Amino acid sequence: MDGTFHGMKLLALCGRGGFGEVHYCEEISGRRFALKIVYKNPLGGEWKREFEGVKKYSSITADVPELLKIYHVDQDEKCFWYTMEPADDVNKGEGKYTPDTLAGRLTAGPLPPDELYRVLSAIFRGVRAIHEAGFVHRDIKPANIIFVKGVPKLADIGLLSSLANSMTGPAGTLGFLSPEARNDAALNSSDPESRRRNDLYAFGKVVYCAVSGNNDPTKFPNIPPEVSLASLPVKLFHRLARRLCEDDLAHRITTLEAVGQELELIGRSLEAGKDLSGDSRFGGRGRPFRNVFSRFGSSAKGLRVFSAHLTDFGISSYMVGFAAGFLGYADTVGKVLTFVIGWAVSVLFSSVLAAWIGITPSEWLWGCRFRKDESVKSGFGSYLLSRIRMKSSAFEDYKNTTPKTVAACVILLAVIGMYCL
Repeated sequence: MDGTFHGMKLLALCGRGGFGEVHYCEEISGRRFALKIVYKNPLGGEWKREFEGVKKYSSITADVPELLKIYHVDQDEKCFWYTMEPADDVNKGEGKYTPDTLAGRLTAGPLPPDELYRVLSAIFRGVRAIHEAGFVHRDIKPANIIFVKGVPKLADIGLLSSLANSMTGPAGTLGFLSPEARNDAALNSSDPESRRRNDLYAFGKVVYCAVSGNNDPTKFPNIPPEVSLASLPVKLFHRLARRLCEDDLAHRITTLEAVGQELELIGRSLEAGKDLSGDSRFGGRGRPFRNVFSRFGSSAKGLRVFSAHLTDFGISSYMVGFAAGFLGYADTVGKVLTFVIGWAVSVLFSSVLAAWIGITPSEWLWGCRFRKDESVKSGFGSYLLSRIRMKSSAFEDYKNTTPKTVAACVILLAVIGMYCL
């Protein structure tokens, strides 16, 4: 293509794919904007649906600051195109135009902690506006988030679709697809809720990338050693990313309302300067015993995993002591009843602890996971290790343990020891 397109001067090529290309352009009046050209032949008959989708999408962008504004949509025999707001120029007019994207910013490291809430909450408002208008984006990732006058906006709406339309299969970037979307057998492309969930899962991966400074979503949930989870914004958003990207759908945040509540709670926590997620007065979840540990200065999930296993070990030892009593000369019936009651109390307490750290009682008691699409994963040691590494990121929590956290563990151990005696 030469230096002009339908009267527009092409200043720089921003990107090119199998179906089209994006240019930085200037019209006769001197106004500059981004131009996306989509070729019809590679899309076959699908180009009409995408063309209509872009036109409908353009009608909802005017009143939503976090959505990329579409100025004009048109077509000819070979292609259709639309003009839109351009991304800020990283080079500020000095040299070649380079769009300011979240992916580009993350090449220099994670977002500054004091920027996380502003940027990520703005991105979520864009996702919410798209969903409430009856669309899904289907390709949310750092490379598709641009900054326009400093405001982050969702770009590359080529895969955007209406929730009223059925889809033929998953779309998007592999590392940002939910587990069920990657499994064709489990994917119901005609289900609007599953497509909304996929967008929220991808948003969770974006949160992880922003926190970790890692553009590779397959590294989730690992945090580089130089990133400290002792920072309150980093800690809160890393937790949000984990909850948005749980493999188990039953434990994942899957609705706009729930994500909005989490972000509101994060905002309140940042204003208060402390984690309010365990305090129901501020909209927290109020997990059992959470406030007991917070008074020792720690709400780290790694501490809860550690203390819960330690407590269960103490109860199990207590039960073994009752079992050993059968070798004595005391009343056998009394010892049987005591053992049964001790076992029941242990099961009940273990179930409470399991709910507290976010796993099911069967996972806790038997050390294995039952999945419809997988065989039973047994072996308590390997299960626990993978659970800690992939679900709670307790290794990172331990690396940032404070003296008060250590004190809480010592006190807990002493209490359990006295109980066992």
